[in-house]
Amino acid sequence: MTGKQEETLKDKLKHFLGISKGSSLQTSNVRPASKEVVFTTELLKEIGPESPANNRMKTIKEWCDVVLAKNLEDNAVETLWLSVADLLQPHIIVENRHIAFKFIQCLIKGQYDHLGVMRAYFFRLVKEHSLLEDLPQRLEVFKILTDSGKDLTYFEEETGPFLLQWLPEVIMSSKVSEFLGLIINVIKYNAAYLDANVLSGFVQQTCYVSNRTKSEEDIELCLRVLDAVVCYSYLPAESLYHFIEALCRMVNVERFCQPSWTLMRKLLGTHLGHSGVYTMCRILQESCNLSDVILLRGGVFFIGMALWGSKKVTSLKHTPTSVLPSFQQALQSNHPMVAYEVVLSLQRLVKKYGKDLILVTWDIILDIIEALLGHVESVPNKDSTVATNLHDILTSIEDLYETGQYHGSAPAFFLIIEKCASKRPESSVLVLISYRALSIHPAKEEWVLNLYQLMEKYFRYEVRTSIRLKVLDVLSCVLSANKHLYEDDIIENVVLPQLSHIETDPDTEVRNVAVQLLVDLGQSCMSSKCLDLMDILGKVLQKSLLRSAPQSPTSRDLLPGGLFMKDDNQLSDIKIAGVGMVDIFKYKLFHLPSSHATRAHELLVSHIKAHYSNNYRSQMASSIRLEILQCFLQLRTDTMYRLGLPDRMSDSRLRYSPYVLCQYREEGLDKPSQRVSPPSSVPPSPTTITACKMAVIPFSQTFHAIIKALEMERDWEVLKVVLEQLPALMQNKTLLFTAREHMESLCSRLCQMVSDRSLGLPDILDNTPLRFTKSDFHAFIFPVLTYLASYNAVLDRAKQRDLIRCLEFGLVSKCARICVSALTVCTMEMQGVMMRQLPAVLLKLSQISATVTMSIPMLEFLSSLICLPKLYANFVEEQYMSIMAIALPYTNPFKFIHYTVSLAYRVISKWFLKCRLPFRKDLVKFINKGLHANVIRQIEETAVWRKSEEQKMTIINEDSSHRRRGGSLGEGLKKRPQRLQTSITRGGIIDEGMLLFHKELTETCIDMLARYTFSTCTAMPKRTPVTEFLLADGQTQSWLLGNRIVTITTSGGGTRIGKSGLCEKCSALCKNAAQNGDYSGSGRSRTSSASNRRRHKSAAVSRTVTLVEPLKVSSLDDLQIHRQSSLDDASINGDVDGALSLDRSYSSVRQTMTDDVDSSVDNLLLGLRQIPSDQGSLTPHLCNCWCQAWAEIHIRRPTGNIAWMMRIENEHLLSKSNQDFPLADISMLFIATPENTFDVQSLGRIDSESMEEVEYENLYDKHFPAENVSLAKQGASDDDKEFNIEGVTPLDLAYQTQDSVPPGDNGEDSDDENEHQSMPSDFQSSQARNISPASKSPLRRFNSSPELSSSDSVKHSESLPDLQQQAIKRSYELKQGQSETGVPTIRVRGTGSKENITTDTSNVKETKSESHLAVERDIHPKLQQQLSVDSANLSSVSDDIQEPFLSPLRKPRGHTISVMTPSKEQAMGGKSYLKDGARSGINPSFVFLQLYHSPVFSDTEERPVLLPQNQVISRALNVLDRITPYETHKIGVIYVGPGQAGKENAILSNVYGSSRYAEFLQGLGQLLHLKDCNPEHIYVGGLDLHGNDGNVAYSWECDITQVIFHVATLMPNKESDPNCNSKKLHIGNDYVTIVYNESGEDYQCGTIKGQFNFVNIVIQPLDLQSNAVTVSAKEDIAPIIGHTDTKIISDAHLSVLVRQMAIHANLASLILIRQRTNAHDPYASNWLERLRQIKRIRSKIQLSDQQPSDRKQKSPTEDFTDFV
Repeated sequence: MTGKQEETLKDKLKHFLGISKGSSLQTSNVRPASKEVVFTTELLKEIGPESPANNRMKTIKEWCDVVLAKNLEDNAVETLWLSVADLLQPHIIVENRHIAFKFIQCLIKGQYDHLGVMRAYFFRLVKEHSLLEDLPQRLEVFKILTDSGKDLTYFEEETGPFLLQWLPEVIMSSKVSEFLGLIINVIKYNAAYLDANVLSGFVQQTCYVSNRTKSEEDIELCLRVLDAVVCYSYLPAESLYHFIEALCRMVNVERFCQPSWTLMRKLLGTHLGHSGVYTMCRILQESCNLSDVILLRGGVFFIGMALWGSKKVTSLKHTPTSVLPSFQQALQSNHPMVAYEVVLSLQRLVKKYGKDLILVTWDIILDIIEALLGHVESVPNKDSTVATNLHDILTSIEDLYETGQYHGSAPAFFLIIEKCASKRPESSVLVLISYRALSIHPAKEEWVLNLYQLMEKYFRYEVRTSIRLKVLDVLSCVLSANKHLYEDDIIENVVLPQLSHIETDPDTEVRNVAVQLLVDLGQSCMSSKCLDLMDILGKVLQKSLLRSAPQSPTSRDLLPGGLFMKDDNQLSDIKIAGVGMVDIFKYKLFHLPSSHATRAHELLVSHIKAHYSNNYRSQMASSIRLEILQCFLQLRTDTMYRLGLPDRMSDSRLRYSPYVLCQYREEGLDKPSQRVSPPSSVPPSPTTITACKMAVIPFSQTFHAIIKALEMERDWEVLKVVLEQLPALMQNKTLLFTAREHMESLCSRLCQMVSDRSLGLPDILDNTPLRFTKSDFHAFIFPVLTYLASYNAVLDRAKQRDLIRCLEFGLVSKCARICVSALTVCTMEMQGVMMRQLPAVLLKLSQISATVTMSIPMLEFLSSLICLPKLYANFVEEQYMSIMAIALPYTNPFKFIHYTVSLAYRVISKWFLKCRLPFRKDLVKFINKGLHANVIRQIEETAVWRKSEEQKMTIINEDSSHRRRGGSLGEGLKKRPQRLQTSITRGGIIDEGMLLFHKELTETCIDMLARYTFSTCTAMPKRTPVTEFLLADGQTQSWLLGNRIVTITTSGGGTRIGKSGLCEKCSALCKNAAQNGDYSGSGRSRTSSASNRRRHKSAAVSRTVTLVEPLKVSSLDDLQIHRQSSLDDASINGDVDGALSLDRSYSSVRQTMTDDVDSSVDNLLLGLRQIPSDQGSLTPHLCNCWCQAWAEIHIRRPTGNIAWMMRIENEHLLSKSNQDFPLADISMLFIATPENTFDVQSLGRIDSESMEEVEYENLYDKHFPAENVSLAKQGASDDDKEFNIEGVTPLDLAYQTQDSVPPGDNGEDSDDENEHQSMPSDFQSSQARNISPASKSPLRRFNSSPELSSSDSVKHSESLPDLQQQAIKRSYELKQGQSETGVPTIRVRGTGSKENITTDTSNVKETKSESHLAVERDIHPKLQQQLSVDSANLSSVSDDIQEPFLSPLRKPRGHTISVMTPSKEQAMGGKSYLKDGARSGINPSFVFLQLYHSPVFSDTEERPVLLPQNQVISRALNVLDRITPYETHKIGVIYVGPGQAGKENAILSNVYGSSRYAEFLQGLGQLLHLKDCNPEHIYVGGLDLHGNDGNVAYSWECDITQVIFHVATLMPNKESDPNCNSKKLHIGNDYVTIVYNESGEDYQCGTIKGQFNFVNIVIQPLDLQSNAVTVSAKEDIAPIIGHTDTKIISDAHLSVLVRQMAIHANLASLILIRQRTNAHDPYASNWLERLRQIKRIRSKIQLSDQQPSDRKQKSPTEDFTDFV
């Protein structure tokens, strides 16, 4: 069959009706847009009753789609309804009825808009059809008919009652959901047609459904129905109870909780709101509902949410007080669910509105809470949720209570808290305890008992830590508030019973707090109970720190006996007890009773000993020891032996206890050490203080514990603190002298820590830093060793040697700077031991590399050593070489700063002047090589480098593409400018001016060497009166030769010759002598004023007669120049009986003229013998020869001036003298020697700063050999051992071989050499063989020994060997029997010596001519006798020379050079007032040409330049003469008394100080009378000489330095100057001020206000004649001077040390000021300034000279008249 044939009837019908196969029926009620279907009769018959049932049902089914999709013709609905109505009869089978209902549903749905009144028929069908099985079909027809309840047209009034009637039937079926949906729409869209009874029925039935069903979908529909009633209609009052009940139940369903609350909130927001709340309260209160926990819970929830929930109903005005009783009633259900909801509601209420609740409300709440607590306790299975929330409520109430917002009953609340305290959190119990603590005060009855009960309940039986701590806090507060009245009661009744066994408490934190409470209580307790408290603390301290089994055992924790250290957290209470005991000790030290302090001290000492005996090594144990040892190290005592500690308010001040003394032995201390400064307020001795019971603490035990720490401590942090604080403790000598028996142990231990390798330090130490080496460890020990020098009195010589040996090794350590400073102190404090060790120390110092850090300490050590002549009295050449080897590297300008270089030159100069004359020649070679290597070569290499750099820059500029690297000098020269941040650079760039500066410094040094190599002359000459007489009206000319100005002055003589053959000058002299008649009277009268002063014996044979007082100080150098005397000298300058005393100038001679012309000129000039009357008169030309044969050569050099008189012995060509006056010229030639290559950098020096640890260990092994277990074991046999490091000597450093200086070296000008030359040849040879430089006695003193006191001078001869004494005596015995006239002599005149000195040469063979013998025989008998006596006396220098206390003379000086003062009268450079033609005598040009003429001068500077005699040159020479050839310094000195710290006016107003201060001033220098001082000779630093600045002042001088001290206490106070501005005028302008501070407080810089006060050297007097010296400087100068440590020095050596520091600081200040004001001409010394002035004179001459400055051709026929 085909497809067309297969079409069914249905398909044909669809095709007929126009329905396509894929089309679908529209669900809309709108009639389809198709043609109307016309029903024919045939069709109506097929669906009508007439048709067979099967065909009819089939046709109806097929027409369902048609009526649903197509529009029907009018009246077709009625026709179709009538055709099928019979099928709905009850007797029709169910299937056919359902088909009929289906057709009707499709008909209504398809033709919905055209039903019209048929709607009523269809509604009636649904309403009247009562078959139960057709309920779904009826419900579906109703839904379609009403559009799901929205459209009730034609049956509006009947729908409500029908649905209410139909609802129970539907509830019984399964169509409740669909029906409830219909009701919802009916209410929403047709509420106006529903009556109240209908709505009430709907609500009740709906509530019934919601209560019965378990379907969440049905419950949701019920909620929607109820919501529709509330929202679209109104809720009848009679259904309110059902409505609320249903919601109370539905809210328990989690899904509908929020919708239920929303609906309830809507209801309560209506006019039924208050009724609703009332209804819910009624529900809660009805006893019948107690079993319905769901209902109760919902009611509680809705009430709480509505009244105080997050979205409460604002229209409700109910208070919590009105509804909370219902909650309390609901709790009677005793159900956890209800209790939970009540707790949550209360929680919300308290948290949100708790601060607003009133007392009544709080009472109800507390009742509810109490009921809830009972419920929680009664429930077998305790609901943790209810309990948690309940306690949360209590916590919230506690928060309100703590913030003051709780308005309820506090006792009732805390009673509840106390009932459940065991279950309450700790914070709640803490609040409870705080509340209970408020009632514990004396106003309450049995308050102490209450405190005890509180402790008993919450401390003893409580296990929670915080609660127990809170109770302890309450106890502490009660004690703090009531301890003044009830302290003993509380301690006895509460503290001791509860805390007596606190050491056994298992809770560490509680133990810590309890122990701290005991500590605080013990600190403040002043009764006997304090000892009980300390006993408890003692039990805590005595607890063992060990345990048997560790928690995490390690081998490190294992201790002997198989025990282990406890964990640190378990030892915290012991630490608190230890630290607390320290605090108790510090407090009790200053309070009564004193027994408490002694008990605390005992416990601390015993505890620290227990640590070391049990070897406790944990971190906590170390911290405990650290605290105790720090306390011990802070202890101090005053001269009354009162123990003290640093003041807590100010660490810089000490506070001493009036109740506790340090145990001491008074008989063991020296009486001088008990002096107190100032003496005016000497306190009584400790034994006189008996007003209260004094406690005595044995510090020896404390000090022993400190030594134990040094011996047994293994924790580096603890040992480090001990080593760091020991120096400060050692400053208190009074305290340590009480434990003097342990001082040697301390010294031994410290030395062992350095030298004993068996100790294994520092490898055995714990907690050391990473890479902690032995050198790092030693760096902490050496500072302690430095302070041991001040305890030399209690150390035997072996310990002193060990100390010095360790410090000597410290020179190669990282703290070499400190060791050098310590050795400086040792040189002063331990001179006896240091004398033997010093050569080895110097050798060690010479091997150390010159670094910037070491520069200042090294140079200061050498400079300070000069002031200690005993130490270097036995020096030989090697030692001087060592000193030069140390100092020379510091002249390198490319490495060191300006001040360092200047100080190095100063040290070199001073030591060269102290060196013996025989050694100086070789030292010159050594110094020259060192200067060349460190200065000259560096400058030359820099010049080469700069030249190569300029060439490279030229190449770069020519072609930048061909740049080349490198230079001819290598990388070393390339890198040199990068490190030149020194005195020769400015901003990293080489300064040409600084290069010139260092060249000139070298020139001054060389000039000094040339001046003093063969002589010990003073720096300034002084003309004698005879010289003034001879040179009066003479001719003077000056020449510039190199860096010297040579001035030659010849004797003038008279211009006319009288009848007697004498010139007018000699005639006047003869007249004067004849008129006086007594040639000796003048001299005696003129010297009578000075006869009362004790003078040196050498003054008796002085070469001239002078009114200037002679030198006080006699030395070997002073004596040597008087050993021999010639007839010429005696005849010209004799000062013996019968000698004629000449005045200073020719004018004074004229005032004493007489008319006696018969006297012989020999008698006039020589003054030694009377000329017989028969000898006749002088020849006419004799006088002319005497006057004109003399010439003076005066040379100005940078380092000083020198002058000598000479007489030309050549006879005149025109006339002869009848009598010869022999005087040989002597000149000493300084011949330059070829200089070998000398490289200082190649020497094996030690650089301690960059030294590797391996090298340090090697040096350590060499210095401390392994076989030496410790230094302490070395016996006294070491006294005779000389320590020599590696066998290296300074001479080895300079060159390989060095010839020994022969005993008879011609360059030596000492006493020994003069005596040696006077001895017979056989004796000389034997002496040369027996006394070599290497074998001389160490006790022998050379002439180079510096300044000695008078006592030293007395003892000097006693120290000479017998052989030397015999040699001196024999020498002078020989001198008595022979003539000295033929010995050539040199006249050397120096103003500083205050007497005219002549020295004899030793390099000219002694010959005697007949004329000499004739003159010798004619010597005056008295002179002969005097020479004999003086020669004998000069063999001994042990005369007792006593000086006046206030003598105007200068202080004793060094032996090498006499006092240097400028010449008072300079006539060399002055303008001549006589024309050349009118002058007589020798032309100075003649003398100059004989001395200096050379046929060819090599260069311009060597060519002599004649100085023109004009004002410019004259002024320039005067400026040069005003620049003294020695340094001048002015230093301020102030005294700060008690209470004067920071008070400028009080400090300056002091006119006296303490006795120690006075002794210090006496040591600074010599006391001078200012009115007797000549400013040209003595530097006074601007002080007024007429008494405005006082009558006296202290001054000090050495070979190249003069210092004046502006002492404030020596200056007068003036009523017109209350602010002491006159004192401040001097002290305020001084660069350096010495502050003697006895105020007991720190001295602050700037106290004495001034612009130039750069450095303050503060002296803090300590006990037992010791002092602490610190330097306080401004920031810009502090790094330069480098004094950062505190030096401890005794009174005996304080002045020397401070003076040296002040001079060096002032030098640094001068350098700094010059750098600021004139950087192009930096200051270094006055020698440099004189050199610059000489060069300025040359430049002025070159500018004024019209001749070209250079001579291109050198010819032997050069015209020398150009420069004469």
